[in-house]
Amino acid sequence: VTDWADIVQPAINNPSAPRPPASSEVLHATIQLAVYNATIAIKGGYQFYGPPISAMHGADVRAAVATAAYRTARARVDSSQTAYLDSRYRTYLGKVPDGGPKDEGIRVGESAAKAILDLRANDGFNNVVDYECSSNPPPPGEFEPNAGCGTQPVDENVAQITPFTLLDPSCFRPGGPNPMTSEGYTKDFIETR
Repeated sequence: VTDWADIVQPAINNPSAPRPPASSEVLHATIQLAVYNATIAIKGGYQFYGPPISAMHGADVRAAVATAAYRTARARVDSSQTAYLDSRYRTYLGKVPDGGPKDEGIRVGESAAKAILDLRANDGFNNVVDYECSSNPPPPGEFEPNAGCGTQPVDENVAQITPFTLLDPSCFRPGGPNPMTSEGYTKDFIETR
């Protein structure tokens, strides 16, 4: 598991196609969920994330983990990283003895990757959010995320990505801001000053 966390890291964050931090973490989570499911299918003991995956007794967990990480990463990272992932996967699997356990591990890993990719197929990860540039500043006390002209905001689409575990991220949004003419605003202003 840790081998493949290290292997996919440069494919997610690479100089030829740099990725911002938030979407990088979404990719890591997606890949690691496939790895988790592949491991649980063979080792048992925990609940699957999404649909369960079956595994025959004796399946090689190394082949399953490698395949789950590889297939999931290859489907989601920048295409410039395909050759890197292909090479690392071949090299890694070359160290696993050929035979039934390896073949079954590969099958389990492919099933785990497919299940996660299907589950996350329309999760909003690839949404393109158009940046609307405005030279008109918002009124005092109001926030306008696209006010002022500049570069495209980083990871603007992350708010549209389906969460992994909670139903709606809005439950964590704070209230406010208070209107500028309210007692609460005055109190907050005095405290901050």
